[in-house]
Amino acid sequence: ALATIEAADCGLSGTLPSLRLKGAAVDGVAWPEWHSLLAQSLKLLNLGTNNITEIRDVTKEMQVLVLAENSALKFGDGVLKKALTTGTFLDLQNVALSNTAEAAELLKDGSIQKTEKVSSMSVEGGYECHSLVSSKLQVSPEKFLPQELCKCSPGFEGEGVQCRKCGPNTFSTGNRS
Repeated sequence: ALATIEAADCGLSGTLPSLRLKGAAVDGVAWPEWHSLLAQSLKLLNLGTNNITEIRDVTKEMQVLVLAENSALKFGDGVLKKALTTGTFLDLQNVALSNTAEAAELLKDGSIQKTEKVSSMSVEGGYECHSLVSSKLQVSPEKFLPQELCKCSPGFEGEGVQCRKCGPNTFSTGNRS
């Protein structure tokens, strides 16, 4: 059975559909939900550095899903939480979420946690960010949840990563979030 698909930097684009079919008919037999052989066997899927825009599902059998360097990514409802709950390793480095509500809720309810100390900063952008405390989720905080994980550095004003230098004769100690 096929366990690994390495398709990084292959010019792929669009939606990664669910590997489970709802309301499927296979060989004339109706199934309320049918798990394809690929859904059962696939352990590692590397789709990094493509233009994947949406993830509709992650099977509980999948151990590693690499989506690094895909620009704007949307997860279907509950998919991010399901992946974290089932222990799937997600590489979302340099990925901006187009729907941040679920990720923000996971941070709020403690399912994912930010580091106590700042872990990265942009001198040019005037902001500093916390990483996530997780061995199963790798992100670039300034893209993943910039409003929740980042703040303006001292001498800059704004929110998240939308920072600008303070005006003449003014100073900010930073937007401490």
